[in-house]
Amino acid sequence: MRLYKRGAFWWARVAGERRSTKCTDKQAATLVAQRWQREAADPAHASAYQATIASAAERFLEELRSEDISAGTLNMYACKTGHVVRLLGDVRLARFEYADAKAFVAQREAEGAHTHTVHRELTALRRILKSAARSGEFSRDPRAVLPKYSAGYVPRTRYLDCFEFAAVLDKLPPGRAAFLAFIVMTGCRLKEAKSAQRADIGATSIRLRGTKTAKAARTVPIISMFRPMLLARVERDADGKAPDLFTPWTNVLRDVAKACAKAGCEPFTPNDLRRTTGTWLLQLGVPIEVVAKILGHASTVMLYRVYGQLGAEDLGRLVEARLAV
Repeated sequence: MRLYKRGAFWWARVAGERRSTKCTDKQAATLVAQRWQREAADPAHASAYQATIASAAERFLEELRSEDISAGTLNMYACKTGHVVRLLGDVRLARFEYADAKAFVAQREAEGAHTHTVHRELTALRRILKSAARSGEFSRDPRAVLPKYSAGYVPRTRYLDCFEFAAVLDKLPPGRAAFLAFIVMTGCRLKEAKSAQRADIGATSIRLRGTKTAKAARTVPIISMFRPMLLARVERDADGKAPDLFTPWTNVLRDVAKACAKAGCEPFTPNDLRRTTGTWLLQLGVPIEVVAKILGHASTVMLYRVYGQLGAEDLGRLVEARLAV
């Protein structure tokens, strides 16, 4: 390596090539030339130095596409990653610092992004950096360059009692009421209800298709307490054309909100009905591990946080029932 000055800038000869360091200070030019020398000796180092947040994000999304995740989760990460690339895409991984992440957060907040949204975008950025680390392009711990950030997320607690649910069903057309009854009796997701077919209903169990991931594929039991009100309604009023169990329903939230207004109760979402199923079963003393399996969760974490809502009276009744055994 040899340095020489041409005009205002220092130039270097590295590996037989003349290049301008674009530095007027010799010490700074020396550092640049030394980096070029390392890159020339180690192509892997050069590749790592040239990698950017944008290139790492592209590889991360390719990794996700090869995994067993739902289209919804993939779309979510693509959206969150898009904002990361928009603001940080040109930043080289070798030069990414804590200040860059803080500036990203400040910019997103200035744009009006919700704290929960920013939290998810930082999660996407963390996974991008972990992917880069696996590829040898990022040598630091992502936790050292990412700020701690509270999402401010408060899980919904809405669930319906049996009288409230029956009142809403009575305000809906029979086919739509059967659709909601199917969700509660199976604890299924909205997409799973929309994918249901008549042949899926057996004598003692129901197969759920269209699950979020392959791991969530399941067959759930037909619980005896659901047969009189819910299963009977589904079998009688399901309005789908074979093989489908139900006709397409695109405006679920709007139609349910109208029915709730007529019934004089607070609106709810299809996911609130899953919470209703989980809560009813827990109130009856069904073990939380069993309820988690019915709802399609790999563990009980989400059930504790979101889906199982037990009040003091419910807990007291369950404890007394156990003590009486």
